[in-house]
Amino acid sequence: MLLHTTLEEEIFYPVFRESGDDEHGRMFREAHEEHRAIEKLLLPDLETTDAASDEFRGRAKVLREMIELHADEEEREMFPRAARALTGAELERVGSRIERRKVELVELL
Repeated sequence: MLLHTTLEEEIFYPVFRESGDDEHGRMFREAHEEHRAIEKLLLPDLETTDAASDEFRGRAKVLREMIELHADEEEREMFPRAARALTGAELERVGSRIERRKVELVELL
């Protein structure tokens, strides 16, 4: 999860936000807050919950649903908007930057 959010927040989200209108800014802020809620609220809470408990199952379900919703919104809305707003060359540069950073982060983790 940390790898995914780091790549999006360091590289994709800033490019996406700058490539469009106010709607891109709104979508950027919403996606950023979803990452924050997952990383700062849901995951830490889940990590301190007994895995055999009903609370854990409920919290895990909420986490799964939030991640699925977040990914669906990106795939249905953000990525198509980015594809329309950026040139093919710009998308290639973003993809290359993500790949390079991914290699760096994997070595650190």
